[in-house]
Amino acid sequence: GKTFHHLPSLRIPTKNTHGSGCTLASAIATGLAQGRGLLEATLMAKEFLQEAIKCSFKTGSGIGTLGHLQALGGHDL
Repeated sequence: GKTFHHLPSLRIPTKNTHGSGCTLASAIATGLAQGRGLLEATLMAKEFLQEAIKCSFKTGSGIGTLGHLQALGGHDL
């Protein structure tokens, strides 16, 4: 608990961020399960989340969802 890392990011202008907290936590857990250290897993998860937000889309009348598949290199919906 003596080392801290500041991980800034550019703000992506969208309101379509539904599920971003769960996505970040799951991506960090995945990196840890793959044997990565906490910082590396967090950095990779953050990069994935940024891409998913960039690929987000509007669904219905609420807050839109993240583009998880597109962030992985998937096809457009």
